[in-house]
Amino acid sequence: MNTTSISPIKNNIENVVKRVVEMDMRLRILQILACIPSMTTNLNVLKKALQAFGHCSSSDLIKTQLFWLDEQGFIKIIHSEIMLFNLTDRGADIASGATKSIGVGF
Repeated sequence: MNTTSISPIKNNIENVVKRVVEMDMRLRILQILACIPSMTTNLNVLKKALQAFGHCSSSDLIKTQLFWLDEQGFIKIIHSEIMLFNLTDRGADIASGATKSIGVGF
């Protein structure tokens, strides 16, 4: 088999896997926040909780997802220097499965 024909397929698979992991991470972030009584936490606590779901990601990657969730209105970043954030009503609806959104879960 020609390796040049495999390369586009491999790239496509890698892109799909990356997208699925991002969408799952976003959903897990919302679900984690929904389980916290104050629905507020910081990056360090979130990072440890995500590890329990198999997301061993860098702080930068998690921040990227947090900024995306904030832009969508699912969370509110309260303090960007220490990365303190809370779940919005819209985010709580997604975390509970009451509604769905493109880019979160699958």
